Amino acid sequence: MKKNIRNILALTIILLLQSINALVYARNNNVPLDDTIRLVVFDSIATQIQKNNHVKFYYKPEWFKDKHFVASIANLPVDDCITIVKRLTDLNCVVINSTNYVFVPIQIRNYSNRTNREGILIIGDERDAGKVTKAAISGNIIDAKTGKSLKDASFR
Repeated sequence: MKKNIRNILALTIILLLQSINALVYARNNNVPLDDTIRLVVFDSIATQIQKNNHVKFYYKPEWFKDKHFVASIANLPVDDCITIVKRLTDLNCVVINSTNYVFVPIQIRNYSNRTNREGILIIGDERDAGKVTKAAISGNIIDAKTGKSLKDASFR
């Protein structure tokens, strides 16, 4: 119950801050107020953000079902837009390069939860040991709370 109340309060604060930011932007850039407080679906603002920032977003529209955003966030820099979108959804954004962004569900998982006697995580099926001469593991180590890459982290 307390967690739900905290989530609702956090979402309310984010929407309030988003609205204040939009109003300040409107005042400073002579944008009609209707454009700053109007709530729209993600597809609407995604098109505008992409156009304004010369970027391309990739995502599944169903991930944004029932999510609404203040229209004026499309006028913000792309990094600010992505931060707002991530805060209002259960999504993360993977930056492919300076022009391509992929929204993905936040997934933190340990497939096996199995470790050996030394406490090392076992990946794969132990019955396959010795059948393959080479394997490669790649990926990013991310902060579970922020979804941002941990630049100094490594795996061996």
